[in-house]
Amino acid sequence: TMNRMNRMNQMNRMNHMNHMNHMNQMNRINRMLFATVAFALSSATTADADVLTVALDGTGDYTTIQAAIDAAVTGDEVVLQPGIYNQTFNYLGKGLVVRSAEGPLTTRIDRNGAGGTVVTANGTPEGTRLEGIGFYVASGIMLDCDNANLVGDNLRFIGCSNEPFTIDGSSTIALTRTQVVSCTSPARIGAGTVTMEDSAFRSGTSGGLRITGGTVTMDRVDFQDCRGVNGAAIRIENGPTVVLRESALTSNDASNSGGSISIVGAAVVDIIECQI
Repeated sequence: TMNRMNRMNQMNRMNHMNHMNHMNQMNRINRMLFATVAFALSSATTADADVLTVALDGTGDYTTIQAAIDAAVTGDEVVLQPGIYNQTFNYLGKGLVVRSAEGPLTTRIDRNGAGGTVVTANGTPEGTRLEGIGFYVASGIMLDCDNANLVGDNLRFIGCSNEPFTIDGSSTIALTRTQVVSCTSPARIGAGTVTMEDSAFRSGTSGGLRITGGTVTMDRVDFQDCRGVNGAAIRIENGPTVVLRESALTSNDASNSGGSISIVGAAVVDIIECQI
């Protein structure tokens, strides 16, 4: 009887060990399958992203920016070859990267005083970018963002007779290395969350920046030689939250009040380590 019990115990232990080995093998196989599927999905996402080129001379995929955007899908890049484009474009709510191949000095959108919004980025998702383009001489808004997610880098807004850029709705906007120069209307932030870094507003004839709402954080943003009636550099009104840090506001002149900054209403404003 004892021998039979020992043999039964040994068989039970062997069955348990075989079961555990089988489970471990299945777990290893499942982990390998999961890793393979994840890699395949990642590779497919990368492979599916296209680069569409725009060149005025016909050497690219398209000759107009809007035609490239129409053909693109979220995740694609639209790359502008050097040239002076008298064009407008709309992201159509797609999460695209629109950028120049060589930067804003050689890639310009010059409207030659024409009206109409130059860039419409309304309703764009996270991952949308606008990079390395100069915008010149427009009588319409140069960049319109409403309920938009957008990162803008190395942009120039020059000679606009309307608002250089407007930000409204539940937008999340980050602007770096952006210059607003010689515009006859101030840029406007009306709502959303906005960050600006390493940027400048210069020689605005009706003010540099107007903030009427939202949460705005500016680091190393300089305002120079701006003119206006109230708040020649920055006019803050209607209760936004504003942080201005490590910035210089120099040689700005208001005919009424607030040569550098005018604050109207119950705004929350922190000015930290700035030169005024």
